[in-house]
Amino acid sequence: MFREFFNFLPDIAYLKDCKGRYLWVNRIFLEFFGKEEKEVIGKLDSEVLPKELATQWQASDKEVVSFKKTIMKEECLGEIIFETVRFLIPLGEEEVGIAGYSRDITLRKKTENSLKEIEGIYRTITENVSDIIWSADLKFKITYVSPSVEHILGYKPEELLGESVEKVLSPYSWEQVKKVLEEELLREKEGVDKTRSKTLQLEHIHKNGSSIELEVKATFIRDHQKIPTGILGVTRDITQRKQIEKTQRLAQLGKLIADITHEVNNPLMIISGRAQLALMEEIENEEVKKSLKMIVDECQRAKDIIQRVLEYARPSKGEFKATPIDRVIEDVIAIIEHQFQLANISIERDYAPDLPQVYVDEKQIQEVLMNLLVNARDAMPEGGKINIKVFCEGAFLRIDIKDTGIGMSKEVLDKIFEPFFSTKEKGTGLGISICYNIIKAHKGEIKFRSEPQKGTIVTILLPVLKKDG
Repeated sequence: MFREFFNFLPDIAYLKDCKGRYLWVNRIFLEFFGKEEKEVIGKLDSEVLPKELATQWQASDKEVVSFKKTIMKEECLGEIIFETVRFLIPLGEEEVGIAGYSRDITLRKKTENSLKEIEGIYRTITENVSDIIWSADLKFKITYVSPSVEHILGYKPEELLGESVEKVLSPYSWEQVKKVLEEELLREKEGVDKTRSKTLQLEHIHKNGSSIELEVKATFIRDHQKIPTGILGVTRDITQRKQIEKTQRLAQLGKLIADITHEVNNPLMIISGRAQLALMEEIENEEVKKSLKMIVDECQRAKDIIQRVLEYARPSKGEFKATPIDRVIEDVIAIIEHQFQLANISIERDYAPDLPQVYVDEKQIQEVLMNLLVNARDAMPEGGKINIKVFCEGAFLRIDIKDTGIGMSKEVLDKIFEPFFSTKEKGTGLGISICYNIIKAHKGEIKFRSEPQKGTIVTILLPVLKKDG
């Protein structure tokens, strides 16, 4: 039975007595070593095999006999690598022998080594590129993430392994990627291109709580049947690229505005001046007088709009200095509080003790706060309450401005920072865009959270001024 089984295998097989003398060898043994059976039977390894291999086999035989257990080892003959299994086998009532079979695994080992080399090359690449390279299963559990994630999102790779992708995405972006995966899995049934990829711009959440927009390109990981088993992605920080694009757009807009401002202002001055001169005359017709006043007012409004566009297109560099933010807020409140009280709107403050200073341009931050508070007032036509909360959050000073107004829909929130977008009848749509530019120039963040009829919370994050300056 033993001989029939090992003659059937495409491996070298043999049977020895406990002293290491060959009792039987199979056909593969004889062919591999170029021997005839009479040259092997009754002989020791040292009499049959090349010295290099004989030494290894004799040592392994002694180990099997001494420890009375099955062993498996890799053994070499030149460049040839064998995987050999040895075990004791009964030969009679009290006598035991050593049975073994050896398989040539040279090709397999070379393939494994090549794969390890390739894996090492890919690992070196993934661990040194600036982009985040990651993989996840189809339930969005992260299975690999490159070290660059720490530079971009603040997490060490081991902090994210096994976690859901949801951990680093904003709620809206998380819903977006779930929807995209669902759609892509449905498309699989339509026979679409199996090598396709999907590119999205998603809002990510840094470990310190700030948000950052990153570009994600992802494709499916597939098994040998081309069935999706996971997701492979590359996440890139596009902040600099978007800033360059925005700068280019602003430069173009600035040039356009510079070209037309003179052309627009001159006719406005003439129209406004003539209307004011006419008003200085005695005009009996009240309708004419009313129309002239309207011309003057609308000319002034047009000038204000042009000025706002100029501010958006060419923001000033500002004068930055260490500033206590609570004083800046109080200065703004002092200007508007009386008007707000007349509109039945109260302002509550909640400042954490010992707030650190921030390095800001005071006038620009005042403009941001004024704009946001006026927007909050306009969202509460029947009166209401504004709460201003200031506290530290990591390396940032956080300002939350919460109102009890009419809130905003998701459609409005998605466009909130777009220039010239406004929900007000006479709004220029530049107020929030200017606020965004100012806060970004301060290396901060500004975010809106809102739902219809549930009020709005505006969050501003400003870097804390370090004590060493």
